[in-house]
Amino acid sequence: MGRYQMKNMHKFVPGMLCAAVFSVAVAIGGSAMTAKPVQAAETLKVGYYIGEKHPLVSHGINVFMEEVKQATNGEIDFRVFPAGQLFKPRDTVRSLQTGIADIGLVVMPYHREEFPLSQVINVPHGWTPWELTNSYMRASVSPGLIKDEWEKNGLVPLVFSSNAAYEIHTAKLPLPDMASVKGMKIRSSGGVFDDIVTSIGAVPVAIKTPEIVEAIERGTIDATVYAFSNWGSYKLGEVLNHTTVNSGLPGPSGLVYAISKKVFDKLTPEQRQAVLDAGRKASITAQTQTLDMNVEALAELKAKGLKTYEWPAEDVAALKKTFEPIRAKWVSDMEASNHPGKKVLEELEAFHKTAAEAPEDLPAHTLGDS
Repeated sequence: MGRYQMKNMHKFVPGMLCAAVFSVAVAIGGSAMTAKPVQAAETLKVGYYIGEKHPLVSHGINVFMEEVKQATNGEIDFRVFPAGQLFKPRDTVRSLQTGIADIGLVVMPYHREEFPLSQVINVPHGWTPWELTNSYMRASVSPGLIKDEWEKNGLVPLVFSSNAAYEIHTAKLPLPDMASVKGMKIRSSGGVFDDIVTSIGAVPVAIKTPEIVEAIERGTIDATVYAFSNWGSYKLGEVLNHTTVNSGLPGPSGLVYAISKKVFDKLTPEQRQAVLDAGRKASITAQTQTLDMNVEALAELKAKGLKTYEWPAEDVAALKKTFEPIRAKWVSDMEASNHPGKKVLEELEAFHKTAAEAPEDLPAHTLGDS
């Protein structure tokens, strides 16, 4: 190496070191910039207004959320707003459509305006709760009028359930047979249930659920209808002492947790399928727990002195015969309102033929259905 090169080497070494360091930094930085970023969990807002012990919470939406979190490895999380914090019962659909909530509990009797055709599930059919849930779920995820109604509202149904069969309860009056209820003032939830109460010779009276105890005490009503599992929530055991156990009055069906389709469509295909699969599993656990709780509640009430009555078989058969004219009236009213009542009833009955073969085998819900 010449004298000139040796003399000027000190000028090049720092520059070479800086260049090397810069090259390494660029390489590291470039690698970091091209790496796939870790995405934050998608947090969905869930709203409902029923109690935490209700099976649609404990064995419905809670099971659903846990299943989704596990299936997506935490890619989807939830923020829960219970006790009506986000919306009132009749505002669920609008709240989902406007983004106030992402997932919410849609109870069909509260949404006659948005879901007129789906009210067919609460027309008296004489089906078991499992048959009702299975039939309505099939109608909601298969091509047809009811699925179209969900799509029109911009919602995707996820978790389905039906109440246990309702029975008639009184404070003082015995209930040995259907004739015993004639002339009674019975609390009704309105709609088709008014027709059911009228068909057995009683008088339907509109009373809000939290006001039932006071209405019984004041004599505003003689009786109410409910599932036994709901007694505790409203302290009905404090005033009711007599009940039927086999009348088989239909309890409300079409109880569904649904997700906004806008939110659903933003999920990846894998996430969407995980959500649908979790909905089916939660439907099974919610329906199972609903019926189990009703049996357990009746046993506890009987142990505390509740007087029970089994109606004669001919009375139970006579009650079911009243269902046909009620269905016919519902169809007529729907047709008069320019709704295809006859067609949607036939559609649901067709799905019931399949559902009745294995009521507890709820249908799979796949991306092709949504």
